[in-house]
Amino acid sequence: MLVVDSSDSMGEGAQARMRAAKGVVLALLHDAYQNRSEVALIVFGGEQARVVLPPTRSVRLAIDRLHRLPTGGATPFADGLFKAWQLVRRERLKNPAVRPILVIFSDGEANVPMIAGSPPRAELLALAGSIARDQISTVLIDVVTEPAKAAELHLLARHLRASYAKASDLKPRTILAAVEEVGVRLERWGAATAGCMGTQ
Repeated sequence: MLVVDSSDSMGEGAQARMRAAKGVVLALLHDAYQNRSEVALIVFGGEQARVVLPPTRSVRLAIDRLHRLPTGGATPFADGLFKAWQLVRRERLKNPAVRPILVIFSDGEANVPMIAGSPPRAELLALAGSIARDQISTVLIDVVTEPAKAAELHLLARHLRASYAKASDLKPRTILAAVEEVGVRLERWGAATAGCMGTQ
């Protein structure tokens, strides 16, 4: 599940990030035919996040939905994470064996709270902690152009218990490598869990 920042805080990098997200989704969809996985896309910018692409294995549907991705506006980061979290929980209810991976593209900016008057940053970190406790594997893709902002992303990664990857060029192959690494760990975890259950 890709969660992509499309806000103005990314400046000229927003369009490049949208192209990278599209490339990653289509590459993952290609692999989905082999491993029966699904891909979803949530974009956050303006006043709220949107589920642009619900979980799917359909390449045709993905192309239709990804033809034009929205950019601009404020940064409702918490709403993006919340919608992704709720979507994951719904998928788990349908299939308890599913092993979701969140892939987040962001510069760490958050300036639109879900609850009026709440500090956006504190709200975001609290939500990240809830996602971590729900044992959702996460990859945080650092698209920061200003080194001073990197500390905020490192803090968010710790709250999410996320793998951290720097992707200054935003090439799909770079991001896929990070996702595949988490996927391998999930497979090892699943095999180890099955082995423990078999010995009980």
